[in-house]
Amino acid sequence: MSWEQNFDESKAKEKYRAEIMSWEQRFDELCAFKAHNGHCNVSTLDAQNKSLGQWVSQQRVSYTRNTLSSD
Repeated sequence: MSWEQNFDESKAKEKYRAEIMSWEQRFDELCAFKAHNGHCNVSTLDAQNKSLGQWVSQQRVSYTRNTLSSD
């Protein structure tokens, strides 16, 4: 298997994981990140926290657009 196929599979798995995690699970993950790092500035470039960083980024966009769901 080439590294490109491996990369594509990894991206697909990460996308699937992000889709199935509930908002509460992500929020708990963010709280744990903050407890460990002292801030909520999760980088989307950090391989270890990439999906969390993408989720935080999307939450900020939704907040700015006033489209966060109250559910």
